[in-house]
Amino acid sequence: MSFFKNLFNKEEPFVPTPTQDVPGLDPLVVHAIENLFPDTENQKQAFDFSQKFLQTKKGNTVSLLAMLKMGILEIDNPLLSNGRFWMDAMHDISDMRSAKKWVQSLTKSQDQAE
Repeated sequence: MSFFKNLFNKEEPFVPTPTQDVPGLDPLVVHAIENLFPDTENQKQAFDFSQKFLQTKKGNTVSLLAMLKMGILEIDNPLLSNGRFWMDAMHDISDMRSAKKWVQSLTKSQDQAE
């Protein structure tokens, strides 16, 4: 079934196009931060958090995007050690495919706002 879906799918794959290059961060993450936080100070805080988060044992691109979606920008936030919070955060962004869809939806909403 997925063979036919892929064969006839006319939708272009989403390729993140961030305006900044942040060492150590996936372009998908940078693209998401740029769309979530238009203010440069908030972006800087989000970039700092992201780099620190990726150094933790729970840190990967998918879980990082889930944390950003939930508005977590402090590495010492007590919610990061709450299992129930993690379950809620990972509900919508559970894998790379859903992460890309979410970032793409941010991009579309930004395009519509302009």
